Amino acid sequence: MVEKKNITSQNFTEMFPLIEVFDTDNQKDVEFKDIWEKSKNNLVMVHFLRRFGWGLCKFGAESLSTICDKINEQKPGSIEIAGIGHTTLDLEQFKEKNYLRGKIYLNINKSLYSNLKFKKFGCCSCFGITCRLIKKGSQLNKQGFKSNLKGDGTLCGGTYVVNKFGEIIFQHKQLEYDDFPDETAITNSVQEYLNNLNN
Repeated sequence: MVEKKNITSQNFTEMFPLIEVFDTDNQKDVEFKDIWEKSKNNLVMVHFLRRFGWGLCKFGAESLSTICDKINEQKPGSIEIAGIGHTTLDLEQFKEKNYLRGKIYLNINKSLYSNLKFKKFGCCSCFGITCRLIKKGSQLNKQGFKSNLKGDGTLCGGTYVVNKFGEIIFQHKQLEYDDFPDETAITNSVQEYLNNLNN
């Protein structure tokens, strides 16, 4: 048995037994739980995106993909990344650039975002935060992460790492638009889980 000291009490399979998402590669609806239950890897990082055209989302997706790549370099087959979005705006361009090196699914009605209680900003707060992030956006733009403001800019996202049973071993909910999980925290949680699997 796997020791569960690094596993939270939440379980995605139990939370979302009937939820379907749209597989953008195969152009069909699939069960949300298929993402981890049918994975060939031990773990899946489920990353909830805000907007495909926003530079910070592109940067975050690429950064998280790189973390997964590093983990797999140490232990092949450890983890894969899957993205969840709630809009088709700029989706194809996002996929062409391969910012997120995994499959992307859509939850257009935002039911997952709602059930996970992701933070949502009001219009005034959204405007203030956008102004604060203009400088960072300009820097990312120079690095190739170009931005636009299409779509719902009020909703935050989050990042979860789950095992094949839907158990959450790492979670991070965004409190700000530029709030991404710490690489060391992810890596430590994954390594601890994988080490327990081998004991």
